[in-house]
Amino acid sequence: MHSDTLRGARAMLPILLGVTPIAVVTGVAAVQAGLTKPEAMCSSVVMYAAAAQLVVYDLMRQHADLAVAFAASCVLNLRFLMYSAGVAPHLQGRGRLPRLLGAYALTDQAFGLSMVERQNNPGGNTAAYYLGAAACMWVAYQAAAAAGILLGAGLPPGLSMDFALPLTFSALLAPLLSRPELRAAALVSAATALSLRGLPNNAGFFAAALSGIAAGVAYQRGAARRARPAGCAKGESDA
Repeated sequence: MHSDTLRGARAMLPILLGVTPIAVVTGVAAVQAGLTKPEAMCSSVVMYAAAAQLVVYDLMRQHADLAVAFAASCVLNLRFLMYSAGVAPHLQGRGRLPRLLGAYALTDQAFGLSMVERQNNPGGNTAAYYLGAAACMWVAYQAAAAAGILLGAGLPPGLSMDFALPLTFSALLAPLLSRPELRAAALVSAATALSLRGLPNNAGFFAAALSGIAAGVAYQRGAARRARPAGCAKGESDA
């Protein structure tokens, strides 16, 4: 095994302390949504995205349309389009299987680690590092999800995990709020979700997601314009 692959896997280990509890919650939520244990495990392997899984399971419990659940998961996973653009150049020249596995195993954590590695070690093998981090993450996540599935199957029927969804999303959101554009996106999204929470088919969720994205982009563009030298801005206006 490549030394950079092992380094990537080792770098992921401390992050797993925060990831595994979330994976356990997804397993419990899958069973409480009415899935059998094999179905719940298959859904974890196929979707492999905690935020999307939790929303889909919650919509299943509310008997929402399949199209609504699918659309919700797509909206939540839009960020992976941006991530893939950053990872793809490092996987070029690799065989089809490593590229497919790299695309499937893309997560916030693996992407973040690989981008830091690229900056700190320009001469290293970023692709091998990324694949090692992603593989470590996948194994730990699925093991924790399996534990959650077994735990959820053993819970009494009257014991609800309704608190798990907002709590888990809070844990996912908190590390992102250090950036001002993400704080703006979160604030606008939360305000939209609260004001539109009564709409049918969870339409308020989609409106909140889209408004948050728009707010983040608008803030970022405004900050970029303010950061330009006055001469550049004047030159653009004269043109």
